[in-house]
Amino acid sequence: MINAILLLLVPGPTWKRLSSADRHPALVLLLSLAPMLLATCALEVWALSTYGTYVASLGRSQTIPPTVALRYGTTHFVLAFASCFLASMFVANITRGISIRTTFRQIFCTLTYAMCPVLLVQMADSWDFLNTWVVCALAILVVFMVLYSGVPQMIKPDPAKAFGLYLAASVILGVCIGVTHLFSQLVLNETLFKGGFGLGVLGY
Repeated sequence: MINAILLLLVPGPTWKRLSSADRHPALVLLLSLAPMLLATCALEVWALSTYGTYVASLGRSQTIPPTVALRYGTTHFVLAFASCFLASMFVANITRGISIRTTFRQIFCTLTYAMCPVLLVQMADSWDFLNTWVVCALAILVVFMVLYSGVPQMIKPDPAKAFGLYLAASVILGVCIGVTHLFSQLVLNETLFKGGFGLGVLGY
């Protein structure tokens, strides 16, 4: 949580400290991403179950069954985790294609750290009066803001290739966040996985 806030407020010094720490990807997942993701999903599930979601066409809030809210939170959690891996794979392929010397570990840690302030912004989606797609757009904007300092300090590409890699990484992670949000909304609206799978586990 602290790193997520610092990456929003003072990204440069925070990235420098994270780069020096050189944590193992498993620790970055367990100590940084997982707590933020759990907190965000839990808050959204609670808010949806308690207050529902605002429907503009009805002009009022619509209640959400707890099972549907839990299914939404589970989908968001799983897809957000998957987004870090998929985005890292795509960026790693790009670095190989343009001959940037780096490792999958560096890329993965960079994008995973960048997801934390995104999740902090997405907590605002818990308020039913905020448009969910506006919050998603702000979250994607945060990706571009945070990675601007993160890519040079964590991945350390050649200066001539740094800006191109920054744009590619930001676009890829932004698309993954948008797709995650889209699928989560489809689950929330019961357009996708209506009724779950009958497993009785986390909404499914």
